[in-house]
Amino acid sequence: MTKEESKFNITPGTDHLTITHIDGLTPERPHPFRELGRIDTVSSFIIKRKDRFYDKSAPQALDNDVSVVVVDLEKGSIKLTIDPNDRYSNEITGQLVPNKELEDFKINTAKLYDRDELLKLIRFNAYRIKEPGKLITELRNLNLKASIESKNQKDLKGNVDRGLTKSIVSEIPDSFILTIPVFQSMPEKTFRVEIAMDYTDASVKFWLESTELHELMHVHRLEIIETEIDLITANGLLVLYK
Repeated sequence: MTKEESKFNITPGTDHLTITHIDGLTPERPHPFRELGRIDTVSSFIIKRKDRFYDKSAPQALDNDVSVVVVDLEKGSIKLTIDPNDRYSNEITGQLVPNKELEDFKINTAKLYDRDELLKLIRFNAYRIKEPGKLITELRNLNLKASIESKNQKDLKGNVDRGLTKSIVSEIPDSFILTIPVFQSMPEKTFRVEIAMDYTDASVKFWLESTELHELMHVHRLEIIETEIDLITANGLLVLYK
């Protein structure tokens, strides 16, 4: 620490002197910019910021020899770190998120619908379903018919075997065509959804399945991420995979 000399003019006769020393403000680094957005956030940032800053030390400047992009296929995320060696570095993350509207259908889950619940779901999403009219009509007209047939047959122990037979009187379609984005902010996809049903105690339960959606969730996911990676590598940045 260097010594600093200060000179003061003291008026003769002064019997009390107060000296106040005030330190200057401690220099602070800029607050790091950490943002999470949709999957194309990183590529958009790179395209807008690439070669814009001649001073590579600027907080948002990209340097191909320093900046790193990390891809997590399992999480469906792409993260850009401007300078991995700087804890104050800006970080931009793009995340591939399933479409909330599609999730509301609970396809390929354990969700069971009764007649009224499924009817409401179809009615409120009719604009996404091809020819929803027949499906809505048949759900409204659904009727359960149960009959007990006594076989009056005795086994070796003398027990009477009575069989309960139930049948559904309905022409509900076994599937429908749904057009909806699979992931947020992505183009719509069209796929078939199957309607499965089971009935007990004079009530019927439905659930929705789709092998086509199951495939789309994996194939379309990889296609989207690969498209983003192509845009990033075209701008010369290093891409690492988790």
